[in-house]
Amino acid sequence: MEEHKKILKLLDIWENDISIKSIDGGMTNNNYFVSDGNKKYIARFAPHNTKILGLNRQKEIQNTKIASENNIGPDVKKYYKNYDLLILEFIEGNILSVGVAQQIDTIKKIAELFLKLHSLAGFSGNRLPLQRAESYFNEVKSRNGWIPDNLEESFIKTKEIISQLKPCVSCSCHLDVMLENVIVCSDGNLKLIDWEYSENADPRYDLAMYIIKAKLNREQEEHLFLCYGINKEEDKQDIRKMKTLVALAEATYGVLQNVISDRISVGYREYAESELKELESLLTDV
Repeated sequence: MEEHKKILKLLDIWENDISIKSIDGGMTNNNYFVSDGNKKYIARFAPHNTKILGLNRQKEIQNTKIASENNIGPDVKKYYKNYDLLILEFIEGNILSVGVAQQIDTIKKIAELFLKLHSLAGFSGNRLPLQRAESYFNEVKSRNGWIPDNLEESFIKTKEIISQLKPCVSCSCHLDVMLENVIVCSDGNLKLIDWEYSENADPRYDLAMYIIKAKLNREQEEHLFLCYGINKEEDKQDIRKMKTLVALAEATYGVLQNVISDRISVGYREYAESELKELESLLTDV
């Protein structure tokens, strides 16, 4: 942390002396809030294990710029390659809470945001969430890392369920719709931050992840489908099945980070266990 602060103070982007505050909660990057008295920024230092996680900073920058141009993401201010440091606009607003995420008006707004996101052109990346989960799982096995007893069996079941989905055309997706990554702006609109996992992928993944993280009940889920334009029961069921892949991907992420990350303050093992518990519950409902 202190090394990061030293680097930030040396940068040429600031107009005045800066104040720096570490941002808690991020599970991948090391994030800081920076103010130079006139403007506010977010500084994101990439982890040392980006290649193992399958992350690509240039892809993240390109996709974030496209999101910003379409008013659904932060503006990219500058990238310092030597430090793998990305400086972004700070978006004024509040992180989306579960209670607000479940409100009818918010569900309508997130559906509209997804419709805009999923229609964008020019996104970089084509790595599907299932490929990412398989890569993470295989990496942990190659390192003889901790793997929960029931993860492999749940992995097999999830792959079988996902294989049953109706084919879907890939499009621009965020793929990390944690509520912490949804900002309620001062004007009431929603924006997404943290685009490092964004790819051209199955749009049903974004919808499924929001349903899980917002803890939507069936009525709220139906409202999301309505606002997004999903009417056929088979299409709704495919999104419910997609929730298993979301939980699997998050569980394998936690398992991998538990092995490779040096951020010991982040409870990756506990996160993996929580997501696996979610997955097992979803598998019984599908």
